[in-house]
Amino acid sequence: MRRFLLLLTVILLGFTIWSLWMTSEKTDQKKQIDQAEGTAAETLVGGDFILTDQNGQKAGTADFRGRIMLVFFGYTRCPDECPATVGMLTRAMELLGDKANQVVPVFISVDPEHDTPVVLKDFLSNFDKRFVGLTGTSEQIKQVAEKYKVYYAKSSPNGQVTFDAKNPDYSVDHSAFIYMMGKDGKFIRVFPYEATDQEIARAVQHALE
Repeated sequence: MRRFLLLLTVILLGFTIWSLWMTSEKTDQKKQIDQAEGTAAETLVGGDFILTDQNGQKAGTADFRGRIMLVFFGYTRCPDECPATVGMLTRAMELLGDKANQVVPVFISVDPEHDTPVVLKDFLSNFDKRFVGLTGTSEQIKQVAEKYKVYYAKSSPNGQVTFDAKNPDYSVDHSAFIYMMGKDGKFIRVFPYEATDQEIARAVQHALE
């Protein structure tokens, strides 16, 4: 009985330490965004990149110049935050009417091993047709995530976090901010996960004036 209680205590302690670490990572990332918004944000958040879109073509910031970018980092197997956010951005595009043509919503995968161009195309087919899905190598995604101060980390019940046919059930814990970038590619503001389609549509309309 004592051995069982000791083992249970060790497990609970380990889970508590892991939870605190995950929370601190997200908190640090939020602080970086807050600091950026209060200073020269356009030089601290965002930057040029080239990845691969859902059609298998190279695409990057240079292709989006002249349009406002709404950038969200997620993954196609995400059970809640990602489809909800992409759906919300789709509704925001609808609210913008003709002005939506001056906006490009961008979904960048933080699970590139699984999210191939084909997978991204299938996932985004259910949302606004102007969505651009981007993927790349693990190193490319890491570099872009660092530019946007994005936090993400794989997790799995069995501790294995490499995608393969034997382990398709890992998840990716990630921040869920939406980044609004200007027509010149510079950072304008960030929206939290709780942002509404009306709030984003109003912000975009204001930026387009």
